[in-house]
Amino acid sequence: MAVRTTHTASTLFILGVLLTSCSAPPPPVATPAPASQEVQFRTMWDDIYERLKPEIQNGSIIVERGKAATASLSPSDSHKVRHEIRLPSAIPARIAGTPPGIPADSATDAAAALPSDASPSEYIRVRLSDRVLFASGDDRISEEGITVLARLGAILKDEANIQIAIQGHTDNKPIRDRLRHRFADNQALSQARASNAAAILERSGVPMPWLNLQWFGESQPIAANDSEESRKKNRRVEILITPKENR
Repeated sequence: MAVRTTHTASTLFILGVLLTSCSAPPPPVATPAPASQEVQFRTMWDDIYERLKPEIQNGSIIVERGKAATASLSPSDSHKVRHEIRLPSAIPARIAGTPPGIPADSATDAAAALPSDASPSEYIRVRLSDRVLFASGDDRISEEGITVLARLGAILKDEANIQIAIQGHTDNKPIRDRLRHRFADNQALSQARASNAAAILERSGVPMPWLNLQWFGESQPIAANDSEESRKKNRRVEILITPKENR
């Protein structure tokens, strides 16, 4: 009888240990550390290159990556507005552009309009000429331009802690008479182009609060405006991606 009692007690003890083990909470799962800013922007750069590779390789788009003083997307001479986004319509356009590359002074260029006392920060800039996106003097985005911007938006919508400036620029030629009923001047044209490009990104899933529209008209040329070839370079939309400001 004593042996049977001891056996029963041992069995109950083992069952108790098993039940306690089953009811105990699972050990915590280690959460991976967030990627550094540099790693995030390098990965984003790789993704953008892969998604836009045909246009980059044929010179339709220029993509730059570098470091700049952080994170003001509002140069003092720009005109800007948030979230005033119009849906674009499509017109035919053919691809054109300048050879891809990362100019040696790109970081200096990007930093020029940003606070000099801020800490270095990653940035990526995607530069698209109007002949990638628009017909000359127009703001309506071509089918090809919609496709390019949608591919870019598919990358950006899954990123975290970024802000995006969509910047419209023109050359120095006055608005043609036939378009004056739509655009009073080059500022208005560059605004419309930035707005329509932003609309495609928003439709591709990029959250609207990330988007900051800016338009410069002819005030920020990157070429001399002394030939048709140089004016083509100035007619452009630039998408500047930087880390989100900490306020």
